[in-house]
Amino acid sequence: MAWEESRAVIDLEMPAWLELAECAGADPDIFFTPSAKESSETKSYRESAAKAFCGRCLVRDECLEASMNEETQDHAAMTPFGDLELRHGIRGGKTPVERWRLAFPDMTDALEEHRQAIRAQDRRRDLARRAQKLQNRS
Repeated sequence: MAWEESRAVIDLEMPAWLELAECAGADPDIFFTPSAKESSETKSYRESAAKAFCGRCLVRDECLEASMNEETQDHAAMTPFGDLELRHGIRGGKTPVERWRLAFPDMTDALEEHRQAIRAQDRRRDLARRAQKLQNRS
């Protein structure tokens, strides 16, 4: 395939509004969670910085619509909370959870219950690890 032809294919796949995005050329680490665990303070700062970009963006609505379309197109084949795992980064000024809540408002309470159960399980696991460490020291 000639360079011009491959360039035409790329242009067809990229929406025109993307060139106007405030985040174009910005460090993607601002918008996406790093692979290493980050503190809640660092996450809050990073998300605020990303949302500041989105707040100034002329194509924020288009970005949000595109992300919602991408993230919900295969929802029927997924578990209720499974699709939340496919959502990444700040897009259209919204976090993955905020976009999920917009897409599935009736499931918001169920999601919160699910998240609380996971947090409780994590706390129990942490306590068990601490107890094991104390026991090993004795």
